[in-house]
Amino acid sequence: MIPQSELRIGNQVLFKGKITKVTKTHFSTENKNGVFLNFSPITISGEVLLRCGCEYFSGAGEYKLSGYSIKPSTSNPLVFIVEPKYWSVELKSLHQFQNIVYSLSGKEAFYI
Repeated sequence: MIPQSELRIGNQVLFKGKITKVTKTHFSTENKNGVFLNFSPITISGEVLLRCGCEYFSGAGEYKLSGYSIKPSTSNPLVFIVEPKYWSVELKSLHQFQNIVYSLSGKEAFYI
């Protein structure tokens, strides 16, 4: 289940077990009281970041995309932290990462 407020058209999620791009149709057919019951988040990982176009820098232990650093949290390796110059945000799923990338750059980060 994913709250409606976390999704936008173009996000990629698991829909009935398959990777699916969210469409306008999903908002009208799958949304039940502000929650997408048949959607599950895709857990963020190094592999997911690479497939979205990030580069990995082993010396720094971080990924980079459009000048932003993305690195595993020290407290939870399944949580990644995006760090521009003045703030950071924790990410647990692909759609959260896609929303941050889109908000900062206006570009999509598609899981290919």
